[in-house]
Amino acid sequence: MPAADSEVLIVGAGPVGLLLANFLGRAGISTIILEKSTRRAPGSKAIGITPTSMEVLAELDLADRFLARGVQVRSAAVHADAGQLARLELGRPGAAFPFILSLPQIDTEALLREALGR
Repeated sequence: MPAADSEVLIVGAGPVGLLLANFLGRAGISTIILEKSTRRAPGSKAIGITPTSMEVLAELDLADRFLARGVQVRSAAVHADAGQLARLELGRPGAAFPFILSLPQIDTEALLREALGR
């Protein structure tokens, strides 16, 4: 589809741009994504996917795909030389997704790109 025929132009094919493109595509809005990088960065810019973000992915019927690839982290401990300083609980009891999903950003982006094809 030529760019002139698209309704929306998204600059950046990171997780946010890809997620937005998925929502727009689901609504039937033609979209083009522009990305200046020719290869994906190997590192991640976030510690994981939050419960709220998992709920957003569930709206797109993507939560199961993410859960199959990620690791559910329900708590974390903070340590120093003196021993454990704190323990963090990372999800609300009874929440749909009571954890942080640890998943490399490259995998997050791959799953969102795959979803664009569907």
